[in-house]
Amino acid sequence: MDKFQVLSLMMRKDNQIIDADLYSISALMADALADVSGKLNQQEIYRLIDIGAAIYRHGLQEFGAGVPMDDLFPACENWTSFQSYR
Repeated sequence: MDKFQVLSLMMRKDNQIIDADLYSISALMADALADVSGKLNQQEIYRLIDIGAAIYRHGLQEFGAGVPMDDLFPACENWTSFQSYR
């Protein structure tokens, strides 16, 4: 699939089923990337992480405040041991 096909699918009204704020979209993207990260090389995964970061950064600029990780993911996930991978 090329980028025009992907954009076409993204812009179709029947594919716009996720109704979420930018922070939640970032969390959804992180979850999806975690699922496929083992199939991507380091350059591919970091490019997608950079795109997710741009979405999150736009949310910060738009709304003026960050959202704690605890608000984005279920409480059962352990974020205290989170380390940067870069």
